[in-house]
Amino acid sequence: MAVDQAVSDELKSVIVQLMQADYLRDFNLGGGTNLAIRHNHRVSTDIDLFSQGVVGVERLRAISAYFRSTFKDGLLGLLEENFGDNQMAFLRVNVQRNGVPIKIDIIQNIPLLHPIETFDNIRLINELDIGALKLVSAVNRGTQKDFGDLLLLCGLYSLERLHTELMKRESMFIGKEFGTIFNVEGLPRGLAGDLSALGNFNRATDRKSESNRLILTENSIIPGSWPELGLRWAGIVEAYAKSKGLRFTPPSRKRRWKNKGIGL
Repeated sequence: MAVDQAVSDELKSVIVQLMQADYLRDFNLGGGTNLAIRHNHRVSTDIDLFSQGVVGVERLRAISAYFRSTFKDGLLGLLEENFGDNQMAFLRVNVQRNGVPIKIDIIQNIPLLHPIETFDNIRLINELDIGALKLVSAVNRGTQKDFGDLLLLCGLYSLERLHTELMKRESMFIGKEFGTIFNVEGLPRGLAGDLSALGNFNRATDRKSESNRLILTENSIIPGSWPELGLRWAGIVEAYAKSKGLRFTPPSRKRRWKNKGIGL
C-alpha cells in the first residue's frame, strides 16, 4: 500500500509537545525524522533529540519525571541508561498516542557546526550536521533507513560535502570532553582515509528486523527499493573514494558487525 505521509500526525504532535517542554529546551530534533519533516521522503516513527552540551544526570532525571507526569498511561516504557556517568547518561522512552507507538531517544553532548533552524515550532538540526552524523550511523548501525537518508542528502549536497563536514567535526571535537555514547573516547572514527565501513550492508539486509525496513513515500525523491538503493549508495561511495584516492573495500557480508542500535 502506498504511503503519502512520512510523519504521522501523532508523531508530529508529540514532537511539538516536547519542543515546548522547558526541561527539553536544550534539545533539538535530529535523525531521519528531521529529514522526513523537511522532505517527506520516507516513513519515520521515532524521535531523536540531541543537546549540544552535557546536561547531566539530574536534568535527565527531571526529564524522566516529566514523561511520567505528562504522558501517564501513554508512557509504555522508560530506560535510564548509563546514569552512573554524568556525560554518558541518556534516556530511551517509548510512548503511544492514539494507539501509535513512538520511540524517543534523548541524547546529550552532540555539538553542531551549523545553527539550529525552526520549522512549524520544531527546532531542527541543520541537514549538513545530520549528514555528517548519518555517516557515523551508517558505520555504527547501518540500517536501510540510514542509507536511504544518506542517498537523499547526497542528492541535495554530495558525499564529498558530507564527508568534509564529518572531517571538520572530527578535527574540532576531539577528546574526552566530546565523548558520547557513540564514541566514548571522543577520537576520530577512521573514515579519513578508508570508507570501506560505509559499504557494510549486514544490518541493512537483516529481514528479521522490522525497525531496519525502509518504507518510501509515494512521491519520494529517492524512488527505488532495497537492495537497489544499497547498490546505488555503494556506487556513490566507490566513485567518491576513487576520485579522492581513498580506500573502499566493503567487508564481506558474512562478517558480523556490532550493532549499537541507536542512530544519529
